[in-house]
Amino acid sequence: MEKNTTTKHTEVTMSNWISVKEALPKSINDEYYYSENVWVLCDNEVMVMRLVLIQDDDGDWAWLWANCYGNVFGDGKVDDDYEVTHWMPLEIPQNLGGQDENP
Repeated sequence: MEKNTTTKHTEVTMSNWISVKEALPKSINDEYYYSENVWVLCDNEVMVMRLVLIQDDDGDWAWLWANCYGNVFGDGKVDDDYEVTHWMPLEIPQNLGGQDENP
């Protein structure tokens, strides 16, 4: 049985969400033009995505959302059809993913 990795928007409180009209996730650093993975509200679902700066066929640059398909550590698949309205940081415990709890 496949696990559902999304949650309906109506089940989520809006108090911690940031509107994409107010701010966008910052780039990881000046060398990599993508953000950390974040929670987003997209098409009335909660998803894991990242913001990516890519060049289109005309040579123009644009920030687009990339769906990480619920994988908090994964890369995303970019699509210009995602209609993200809000986002918030994705808090990942330090001891998750094989990292040491006390560095």
